[in-house]
Amino acid sequence: MRIRTVVRMGLAAAMLAAAVYGVAALTAMHAAYETERAARAFMGQFVALPVTTSTFADLEGFARRHVVWLWVGDLEHGHRFRPTRAGDLPPGCSADLCDLDFVFQNTRLERLGLAPLTDLSCEVQVRHGRTAYRIVDFVSRGTSFGFGSIVIEDFTGKLEAAVPGRRNIQKTIINLTPQSTATQRAQSYAFDLHCLAKIGGCKNSFELLPGPWKDENSFQATGAHAGR
Repeated sequence: MRIRTVVRMGLAAAMLAAAVYGVAALTAMHAAYETERAARAFMGQFVALPVTTSTFADLEGFARRHVVWLWVGDLEHGHRFRPTRAGDLPPGCSADLCDLDFVFQNTRLERLGLAPLTDLSCEVQVRHGRTAYRIVDFVSRGTSFGFGSIVIEDFTGKLEAAVPGRRNIQKTIINLTPQSTATQRAQSYAFDLHCLAKIGGCKNSFELLPGPWKDENSFQATGAHAGR
């Protein structure tokens, strides 16, 4: 009798644990889909902010509309920005110098082991009252080294020299220039944001950023570079 009682109690505890995990998983999946939906809406507006012609006032208004996604510090040790008053921006942000980073993560899926941690980081920097450059970095830490796709829009040319374009399963880097066509720009920002909500996550940089580029030999058209 005692053995049966212990077995019954064990089964009941296992069923309860499974039920709790199931509820947590459903909650995590819902949160991930909401994050994906928010990221899609955000990206449409973020990409529409033209580099060099957007003013600090333009960026201020944009940041306040999306303040919930603002991030302070690096991805590993940083945290969500917590404004003390409505309309606040991170300390040190001014028209002369302002770096703003907006981050979307599948944190709940990762905590339950349903997907590797995946981050969409969208950074824009202002110098002397104008946007100087923009970086979108979509990274998954599904392996010990992780993999990612990054789009750099820097009209100064400094980042392109420091971070040359490339395309392979671990890393896709695209540098957009003033000569980039509308088609190239659209392809470059066509991230698969479902990777933020996908069970199991995406598997390589090609899945994070699908496109017409060939492995290590792509995007040869003038104005955008992803590989040499």
